[in-house]
Amino acid sequence: TNALLYSVAIEAHKELPVALERVRTLRDEEPQMSFYIVPNINNTVMYYHVMAGPVADSASAGALLLRLLEKGYKTGAQPGEVRRAQYAFLLGDYENRNDADGREREAAELGIPAYVIEVQEPDETTARYRVYAGAYSSATEAGVMKQLLENAGLPDELVQRIGKQR
Repeated sequence: TNALLYSVAIEAHKELPVALERVRTLRDEEPQMSFYIVPNINNTVMYYHVMAGPVADSASAGALLLRLLEKGYKTGAQPGEVRRAQYAFLLGDYENRNDADGREREAAELGIPAYVIEVQEPDETTARYRVYAGAYSSATEAGVMKQLLENAGLPDELVQRIGKQR
C-alpha cells in the first residue's frame, strides 16, 4: 500500500450538486480512473474542486494531468493544478466495497463529498476499502472540511492517505 501524495485539479464549482454530477460523469466515462471532490474556501467563497487521483508521486500526477488534457477532461493546465495533498479525513475502513460505497452515499446525503480507495497491505491476501473525504497538504488547509464533518456529525480524524493507485 502506497502513501497517495498527489492529486490533479480538474475544475471548481460553486455548487456541490454540479460538482457531484461532474464526478459521476467522469467516473462513468473513465471507470479505471478515480475522481472526487475537495471543498475549499477561496476569498470567502466555497468552491468544490473536482479532482483526479490520488497518485503516489509527482511523475504519476504529471502523467495523469497529460491524460486528462488528451481526453479533453481538462481544457488547459495552470501552475498549481498538480497538488501535493497527502492528508484526508478517514470516514471508515471496510472489508468490502459495498459497505464502503454505502458509507460514501451516507456522507453524500449529509452534504459531504467522499470517495473510496482500495487498500491492500503486502502481508494481506484480501483488500480493504477506506472511505476518505477531502485531500489537503496541511491541517490548516483542511479546516473547512473539518468544520463540515463536525457539523454533519461525521468523524474528523485527519490521516495520511494510503491505498492503491488507480
